[in-house]
Amino acid sequence: MTLTDQPPADLLLPTADDIAYTLTIAAAVVEANGLMKGGLYDTDAYEKGTPREQCRVCTVGAIHTAVAGTPVIGLSEDGDLQPNVILADMARAALGHHIGYGVPAWNDNPERTAEDVVTAMRETAASLRETA
Repeated sequence: MTLTDQPPADLLLPTADDIAYTLTIAAAVVEANGLMKGGLYDTDAYEKGTPREQCRVCTVGAIHTAVAGTPVIGLSEDGDLQPNVILADMARAALGHHIGYGVPAWNDNPERTAEDVVTAMRETAASLRETA
């Protein structure tokens, strides 16, 4: 599939429950690893031997870790859009809608705390569960 192709007819999009679960797990990742600003994950810690999945992560990196076990995800080697990328994008969009702001810029605000991120993720997840 290329970016100009239509999605396959049998593509199943994540449900609101899937997205809520992803945000709940992502919140736990931020709580466990800590919040990173300015990058998906703490590359300095990674270069010093910390496994990528245990490094501090930004909000998007936490969502990626929740869906794929690593803060770095993308297209398959064949250029296909993987289901976990779709789920991560939908979770990020739901969070962005909830906070009323672009997630990367919101995350990198100097005043933003890990607690802010965790709270926003959990509030978004709860809202999604209410509407499901």
